[in-house]
Amino acid sequence: MRWFHKAAEKGHIYACYSLAMLYLRGQGVERDDERAYGLFLRSYDGGNPYAAYELGKLCEAGRGTVRNPEKAQNYYRAAFLGFINMEKKAKDDTLWYRIGCMYLEGKGVEKDEKIAEEYLSISAGAGNIYSKNKLAMLYLKRGDVNRIPEIIETLKEVAEKTDNIWSMYALGNIYS
Repeated sequence: MRWFHKAAEKGHIYACYSLAMLYLRGQGVERDDERAYGLFLRSYDGGNPYAAYELGKLCEAGRGTVRNPEKAQNYYRAAFLGFINMEKKAKDDTLWYRIGCMYLEGKGVEKDEKIAEEYLSISAGAGNIYSKNKLAMLYLKRGDVNRIPEIIETLKEVAEKTDNIWSMYALGNIYS
């Protein structure tokens, strides 16, 4: 926290972001959503799309600021555009996952399950466990019975590697 704070004071946008995450989660510091919001805002003003995404979540939930769904969508849109721009420069399974989730949930972009599936598939192909989980849940939601063996194997992998309770719950439902 001390080193992030020193770098943040000097205007380092990723230090602002990292410090904000500590305050948001209460890791090593007392949880302070308002302080996190202010730090994310400084990071966002410096051009960090990850900060824009976190600001969207805070505005959507009304944490650290007044609940404002319209403002949340504006931040999500800025995050989405930033992620797309970053993805053009560096191929990254985490970016593909984030972009896929944003398409899937309609955050900052028009909801599009097909495009979401494409991004999540690329990310899953690169080994991203969270993308694998999202795809399995998407196939399950669709009722794609032809993929049940694949869904089961994926959910087992996710449950074992990440201790994800939703994957465990989905497996229980499939088996029941």
